[in-house]
Amino acid sequence: MCSGCAALHKNVYLPDNKKGTSVVTQWNSNGDYDIKGKTFVLSPADDSIAADDMDFCTFARLVEKSLLFSGAIKASEGQACDMRIMLDYKSCSNSGIKETLPNSKTSPLSSAGYISPTYAYRASMGIITRTTEYNHYVNMYALDGANSESNDTLWSIEAYSLGTPEQLHEVMPFVAYSLRNEYGLSSKGAKKESVFSHDYMFRLYYKNFLNQPNVTDWPECRNSDDDFKVAFVAEYDDETFVCIRKSNGGRGYYSFGPSIYLDVDGERFPGTVVNTDYSLGDKVWNEYGTRYFVFRFPVNVAHESVIGMYDEDKRGKKGMEWQDIRLK
Repeated sequence: MCSGCAALHKNVYLPDNKKGTSVVTQWNSNGDYDIKGKTFVLSPADDSIAADDMDFCTFARLVEKSLLFSGAIKASEGQACDMRIMLDYKSCSNSGIKETLPNSKTSPLSSAGYISPTYAYRASMGIITRTTEYNHYVNMYALDGANSESNDTLWSIEAYSLGTPEQLHEVMPFVAYSLRNEYGLSSKGAKKESVFSHDYMFRLYYKNFLNQPNVTDWPECRNSDDDFKVAFVAEYDDETFVCIRKSNGGRGYYSFGPSIYLDVDGERFPGTVVNTDYSLGDKVWNEYGTRYFVFRFPVNVAHESVIGMYDEDKRGKKGMEWQDIRLK
């Protein structure tokens, strides 16, 4: 899922900031159960599906990866477990008619000043096309593994993805990714996440980068601009990488200052941007959507629990700040 990514340092990959296909996952979850450190087994919720069914095994591997990322532990074969997680899934399609209304804004006049009969007909009639929407549903619920006679639910999730792609095999990687931190929790209403196939964090997740012990993804911090959040901090013996995700968009430009620093226990270390399509101080038209920036700092923060980061303009005035970045 990260083919073509250029490695920067021990599995730190360069963002290409492309978009690709977008998949929207929506879900409702119920529970108040901490899955960290809890063991689990995955089973089909449908009795007609065998545990070695090819589709089930494919989907179960994706869910398993998501559960492991959340801190759960896969039980060994024959071992007692804390959670018996039942997985159910189905897909269906709905066909319909889509009508494009007549084009009232574009004049049917030709350059010679008369109305083209063909154009006038198309503009007045509109266009009718047949459409198909694909609906995918993924439901999970966890039973008490210590009591095989009990049907009490520890937690549950009902997720669905509407629209495209056509196959559940194409959708399931996005669903499992979106649910990675939702197991055992209550969503208190519907939640939704849209993920592009080229999204940097999505690809790093499937490169097994975000679950490394030296990587903190989406750390708690106080940032001066909510549109620029810390996506991850990666700690190494000789340097530290910090990734900032720019989200949303609006009219105007944005930029990082010509200087950027990492604040480690009151001492500051200058950094560089590793993106090949951006230089510090450059102004960027505030495009809609997300964009990732990765910065490199020549310092080891492995023994620090909290760090900070900020940029400065040419006069040394602070611009954006990310304070109290908490590392795991």
